[in-house]
Amino acid sequence: IPTTEPEKRVVPLDLFPSALIDNIKILKTYSPDLPGEFSGGLVQMQTVEFPTTKVLNFSYSTGFNSATSFRRSFDHRGGGYDFWGFDDGSRSLPGLIPTDARIVQGRYTQQQLQEFGRAFATNWEPQEVTSMRPTQSFSLVGGNTFGRLGLVGALTFQNKPQNQFEIQRYLRHDGNRPFIFSNYEDFNVYNQAARLGAVLNAAVRLSPSNKLIFRNTLTHDSDKETRIFGGYDGGIDGTMRSERLRYIERGLMSTSVEGEHALAKVGNSLLRWQMTYSRSTRDEPDLREVIRGRLPDGRYSYLALSNSGQRFFATLEDRIYEPLAEFAKPFYKGSFTGILKIGYRGTFRGRDFEARRFRYIPQRVTTLNLFLPSDQLLSQANIRPDGFQIIEFTRATDTYVADMDVHAGFAMLDLALGGRWRVVGGVRVEDANINVTTLDPLAAAARPSIASLINRDPMPAVNVIYALTPRQN
Repeated sequence: IPTTEPEKRVVPLDLFPSALIDNIKILKTYSPDLPGEFSGGLVQMQTVEFPTTKVLNFSYSTGFNSATSFRRSFDHRGGGYDFWGFDDGSRSLPGLIPTDARIVQGRYTQQQLQEFGRAFATNWEPQEVTSMRPTQSFSLVGGNTFGRLGLVGALTFQNKPQNQFEIQRYLRHDGNRPFIFSNYEDFNVYNQAARLGAVLNAAVRLSPSNKLIFRNTLTHDSDKETRIFGGYDGGIDGTMRSERLRYIERGLMSTSVEGEHALAKVGNSLLRWQMTYSRSTRDEPDLREVIRGRLPDGRYSYLALSNSGQRFFATLEDRIYEPLAEFAKPFYKGSFTGILKIGYRGTFRGRDFEARRFRYIPQRVTTLNLFLPSDQLLSQANIRPDGFQIIEFTRATDTYVADMDVHAGFAMLDLALGGRWRVVGGVRVEDANINVTTLDPLAAAARPSIASLINRDPMPAVNVIYALTPRQN
């Protein structure tokens, strides 16, 4: 299963209800038939293919969190489908914003910049919730075998609010000893996570020696986060307060067809093949943040810092094709038994990423009341040539396309020596070709910047197992 996060593996294991799981293996030892990104551990989960009995389960559950449920919390205005984890388009980049050029002074008139700035919704402030709802979950699981056809499916949904209260301290070293550079004693994150998932698998037994399996997985989740924190900040050498509104929506679709064939005429060998296509998306529309500094009289005034008054948009799409073929040949000779296994696996991956950054900058502070609440301060009336003006700070590296091709082949021998000794060894070779192309789409004369990595990695492995007893290795 691919990941919806660009820099780490995130696998939604709770997508698969227990009624769908046949077995789970946790592998902590590498062998050549495993991918080279093994990295110390691998979880292999096998879903039920041919249910032995009819299954139809529906469940509803609710959860109580002593720091969140029925307590004071914060939210922010969004779309009509936020509870289900879908944005209704209200956070989208306004259609008036140019798609082929940066919004900067000199390129556009003051009147045009004012129109661009007013095109965004006025939605900067957290909204207080007097009593937050508890966690809610739904699950529907079904399966049955119809002659040679086995069907299993599941539909799950969860909405989970969570309040998180922290203290964050950042330290620096002046050459003699460390000192506290920033001290945020009131760091609060209010999040509502929604996840919708579906699984539909079908297995067909063509004959006693041949079967086909179709696996389909779909997940869609979101995080609606309201972050409020304050405290001493060493960057401004004073007390500050930040309010950030963030929404992230992720989607994953994976489908595969798999075949298993017992070849009696080829020494009772086994052929297994699989073709998988996966697509994952990540959308972060309209992140907003306002930062204020505290004056000696205790009031908080708007600060024109690099993150203050910003609006950030980012999209990511990953596509992966993975063909796989494995051939296993058992053999027997006296007290020696074993399996010779060879195989190939390909991973062909493409990624598109794009981000845009905007910021409202005060042009003449004498015409603005910097103490007003954020929705009033950044209202359309204050977006004008002598008030706030929107400027784009999208970087040249905020758009890139990438592809990764990995060809992997392996040969492995699993040899049993008598009843107690077992040796598993072999080698895997992976050829990887990665290309990342960065091109500024907002600059007419931009030239692409290409980074490439070509590796051939041999990965041998030898494992020796001794059985102390039938239940101890």
